[in-house]
Amino acid sequence: MPNSSQNSNKTLLIAAAMVLFMLVGASLDRKLEILPQVKQLFNPDTVITPLKIESDPNLQNFSRLPLTAEATRDSFSKWQENTRQLIIKTAGSDLLPKADVVPQFRVLSEETLANGIVRQLIAFKSFDQSEIPAYLHLPPGQQKLPAILVIPGHVKEGESGIEQTARLDDSYQHAAARRLAEQGFVTLTPELRGFGYLGAPYNTEHSIVAYNALLEGTSYKWLALKDIAYAMRLLRQLDRVDERRTGVTGASYGGELAVNYGALDTDVKAVVFQSYGGSVGIKSAITGSKNSQPHYCHILPKVDRMVSLEQWLWLLAPRSTLGVRGDSDRLFKDEVISIYQHGWELAGEQTRPLFISAAGGHEYFVDPAVTFFREAL
Repeated sequence: MPNSSQNSNKTLLIAAAMVLFMLVGASLDRKLEILPQVKQLFNPDTVITPLKIESDPNLQNFSRLPLTAEATRDSFSKWQENTRQLIIKTAGSDLLPKADVVPQFRVLSEETLANGIVRQLIAFKSFDQSEIPAYLHLPPGQQKLPAILVIPGHVKEGESGIEQTARLDDSYQHAAARRLAEQGFVTLTPELRGFGYLGAPYNTEHSIVAYNALLEGTSYKWLALKDIAYAMRLLRQLDRVDERRTGVTGASYGGELAVNYGALDTDVKAVVFQSYGGSVGIKSAITGSKNSQPHYCHILPKVDRMVSLEQWLWLLAPRSTLGVRGDSDRLFKDEVISIYQHGWELAGEQTRPLFISAAGGHEYFVDPAVTFFREAL
């Protein structure tokens, strides 16, 4: 019967043979990839000792140019204007469509819901002449109505953001566009690139779109904001819409885009963002391994190192703004709310933006949005 020493030697021989097989059978590139693993196998405590050098390996301080908002009303207004112009300039091209741009669209299908709302699936031409599918909801009647652009958030592969905002109640977006229309608002909800009708059917996904955008010297978020700007221009030009009474809303990534777009388009009268916000400061550079990489759809190159989250919100002042979080989601802390509201103080406003919690999680809450938009629009 073999003793423990023989078993140990046999195990070592098998391990050595496996390592030799990998080294001999692999290509040079593969060898270079495996060698550190082999070294770590026999020397588990071996690590690279950091050099005593001044460096910024994660680019945490690279090109950081913080902005400051002044304390007087006049200087704050100038800060807002200058910051908007800096952001738009940094986009690399016209972020908002020129005054004479009239987005073209065609109706792909139309149906009348039981409550008399006409729902159209349309495709409108965006800045690059791509057709963007969107659902348009028109309440019954002929009078001009306030209008809301509903921006979808992230959805899973094979799902559609606009189907969730227009049709389905069993998603975290709770058919917000349809349900707001049921309360008397014209709503338009555009598909985001890489999702739904602009995703799986074409064998793509938003992270791929983000990569290709970087190749062109731009970013996914710039593209999304341009599509949103064209969608809003289209919405305001509809016969049924009172263009002086337009709002924007969304949950999760849709809430993030609602804040960003509302900050830049001063004709937006009211903003409701949900399941987003709650932090302050400049967006941090990431550290760690390749597994720490975030979704690149959130990145606005350069701008994210200049404009903090609270300053994006200050760009909404003095307009009507509501933030909503589920009570089992990440809540707004009092100290953060105070910082957010400071922009309205700088704008000389007596009213303040509202930040509330609702019973639920990471989702869109229709009822508080309806109540708020009825008063604000």
